[in-house]
Amino acid sequence: MIRVALLAGLVLVAAGWSSADGRLRVALDDRMTAHPIEGYVWFAGLDKVRQAKARTLVLRGTTGRHRLVSYIRTCDGNCGFLDPPSKRCSRVVMLRNGVTRSLTVRLLDRGCRIVVR
Repeated sequence: MIRVALLAGLVLVAAGWSSADGRLRVALDDRMTAHPIEGYVWFAGLDKVRQAKARTLVLRGTTGRHRLVSYIRTCDGNCGFLDPPSKRCSRVVMLRNGVTRSLTVRLLDRGCRIVVR
């Protein structure tokens, strides 16, 4: 009987059912007055970054501590070629099961700032 219970627990863990998740709503707010001529691509994510396709992202993660990371890569001639990351900022956030937190990432002329709303 103990083996059956352990096996069932392992199956649940493997299926991801036992990992609770939290959500982080991130608003991307461009407050730069001097924009790159060719444009830029914004990247953001929890622990690993990805291209931000919208100005509001909902990121999911397991319950616990995560690092929200944001930066831009300016276009070099066109957005098919990107410069190295700039205007970086990051912040440690705590996610709780079933709870949605909200943050704003502000892109400023002198960098980036993460604001808790």
